[in-house]
Amino acid sequence: MIPSAMRRLVAVGGLFALANGLSGLFTGVYLFRLRPGLETPATYALWQFLALLAAAPALGWLIKTRGAVLTYQIGTGLHAGFYLALLLLRERAALHLEALGAWMGLALGAWAMASHVLVYDVIPEEKRELYFNQSGLVTSLATLVTPLLAGWMLSALPGLTGYRVIFVLSFVLFAASAALSLGLTPSRPPAPFRLGAVLPGRDPDWRRLLLAHSVLGLRDGITSFAINLLVYLTTGGEARVGQFTFLTGALGLASYWVASRLMHPGNREKSFRLGAVGMAAATGVLAFGVSWPVLLAYGVLQAVVNPVWLTSFSTASFSIIRRAMGSEDLRVEMIAAREIPLNLGRVVALLGFLALVRGAGEGQVLFLRWLLPFLGLPFPLAWLLMRSGGGQVWPLGLGALVRLRGPRR
Repeated sequence: MIPSAMRRLVAVGGLFALANGLSGLFTGVYLFRLRPGLETPATYALWQFLALLAAAPALGWLIKTRGAVLTYQIGTGLHAGFYLALLLLRERAALHLEALGAWMGLALGAWAMASHVLVYDVIPEEKRELYFNQSGLVTSLATLVTPLLAGWMLSALPGLTGYRVIFVLSFVLFAASAALSLGLTPSRPPAPFRLGAVLPGRDPDWRRLLLAHSVLGLRDGITSFAINLLVYLTTGGEARVGQFTFLTGALGLASYWVASRLMHPGNREKSFRLGAVGMAAATGVLAFGVSWPVLLAYGVLQAVVNPVWLTSFSTASFSIIRRAMGSEDLRVEMIAAREIPLNLGRVVALLGFLALVRGAGEGQVLFLRWLLPFLGLPFPLAWLLMRSGGGQVWPLGLGALVRLRGPRR
């Protein structure tokens, strides 16, 4: 039986995914069309993550003192306001990359951190695999419809008219997600926010978790805009971006369904290992070049393996937080602290990327092509960091990779 609070949380996330599927995937392409050059989406992404890095402590304080539900509603409202701003700015949006990036960073930070705290508070430990898989199913279902529809509208309508249509629809869906979240009941009373109590942290597993997030941030900083932009540049149209996301969403939906049948607390380690190696292998496909067939192969492999990786990584993260915090009162501080190395890694990656791409001249896309295959390495490295203890690393054998099904508890 799925608890009612879990159903509402999944529904709220589903509306958010619908809104983000319409516009979030295309914002980087939209800004690129207004001001061509890889510096445009990279600068926008850099300011997102700078804002996330700077605001993490303040957002943690807001969650702890005013509640995760209110913070979630603020984050969703900021998303809605962002697309309203794009509608009002029109072509002038490219002149305000820094401000727009920071705005979206605050929106993402408030939404993501509040979502993590709500999951921790609402979903019990033994139900988290179920929640992450149910949430993944709904999100994948949302990405089946909205990107395909958005891509078709962007290609069919003249000029930038299609963008204005999908920005309006996203505004409405984000507002609906915020309204539905009103039914979520805060589970904890207000309390003081003590970030210093968890940084740097005495627990070695907690320190390795923070380091793993910084490693993953190095990848996220670039892939946050690169893949969809490369699909657009390679195929010459937004419709292909929608088709790409539709296909990967369909495969992700099927993969989440399979993962929900196979993954459980008894095989978390095997699932984690399989997800890390699988994601690295999927990214490695990009070494064969940047063409539509290669990007399609990457999308297919990534869609199949990502549910295993994301569910196991998220579950492992929450388990480490529960073991390491010492006191339930510090759960928000640990979630806020986790955002700092993650976004620091993203910022470092984007600063390096911008420095290199500005010197690449007309070879910017070629530079990105050779960079992307190496962005699969953070997955196994993060797994090794999170699964190691006392100098002993879990053995990585083929038999362990394929034996996903384990004894149920």
